[in-house]
Amino acid sequence: MARRRRVRGFSLIEVMLGILLGMFSVIVVLKVFSQSDTAQRIGNATGEAQVNAAMALDLLSRDIRQAGQSLNSLNLLGCSLSIGTTTQPFVVAPVLINDTTHVPAGDAHTDTLLVMSGNYAGSPEGNAVSAGGTGSITVSTASAFAAGDAVVLGPVSPTAQAGTECTLNLQQVSSLSGNTASLTAVGSGTSSDSSAAYNLGAGFSIHAYAVRQGNLTMCDYLAHDCSTGTGNTSIWVPVASQIVSLRAEYGHAGAGTDLSARALSGYDQTTPTGSNSATASYLYCQWAHVTALRMAVVGRGTALQRAVGGVNATSTAPDWDGSADVAIDLSGLSNWQDYRYRVMQAAIPLRNMLWLGASSC
Repeated sequence: MARRRRVRGFSLIEVMLGILLGMFSVIVVLKVFSQSDTAQRIGNATGEAQVNAAMALDLLSRDIRQAGQSLNSLNLLGCSLSIGTTTQPFVVAPVLINDTTHVPAGDAHTDTLLVMSGNYAGSPEGNAVSAGGTGSITVSTASAFAAGDAVVLGPVSPTAQAGTECTLNLQQVSSLSGNTASLTAVGSGTSSDSSAAYNLGAGFSIHAYAVRQGNLTMCDYLAHDCSTGTGNTSIWVPVASQIVSLRAEYGHAGAGTDLSARALSGYDQTTPTGSNSATASYLYCQWAHVTALRMAVVGRGTALQRAVGGVNATSTAPDWDGSADVAIDLSGLSNWQDYRYRVMQAAIPLRNMLWLGASSC
């Protein structure tokens, strides 16, 4: 009897209690695992969105910091420029927001940018032309030019313009002989004034940016007519993925003739249009007053996260510093509340405008 009592197993109640405790342990482990997996997915999606937005902002910032180089002469700002790939002339300006003439609209509720810059390291004030002929000019300083440089012929002083009185035609230096530069036409227009030659450098560029189908895309206007082919990735090239919004505003400087000493008076999306009523209202002066650009880029994570307990992954669209003027609106995206987003923003000085220094504006 004593031996049988020592080898007796668990009772039914003890087995049931053990199973119950085991079940509770499994439930706790699964709950912890689920929470950990959810936190990891949220962290991965948030980090991915931040990386996407940061890459897009860095790419745009590098181009915008160059904006206006070689073009920051009051003699050129606001002029009309023909470049050859399109019949529609450009306004000579460092950056244009929502230029619907040249940049087709991107995804709903997003802005577009048109960035113009050169890379000539010398003075932007031009080189006097002493003689001009068909396909060639004689300049005062031949060393200021090299074969392959982009050149425009323009006035030697600012034109009291509202936007159309000063016309330029893009050309390229094909060869130099003494002080005579042979030019090859790039644009199809003509210059209204050929008193001076302005070197834009061999790296002159006009880049168009737009958010299309969830990507930041870029088009090079010197290689393509960017007003068409929005669905062609060889024309509008995706340069950053999972970008769902781009917002931008001009920063306008306050009053004063020393541009480099003036503080910003505010931001808006008002593109200078100019007038001919007074010097400070001339188009070139209004562009000289645009000394910064602020923008926001919204990146999105790729992982879809359905609502849990009625709570969406994102309940409201993100904010940025310019939300009071141009809010970030994601309502055009399907299932937009089921993704994670991050906003990267920057206020970028247009240093080539600031370097204008003292002026008549």
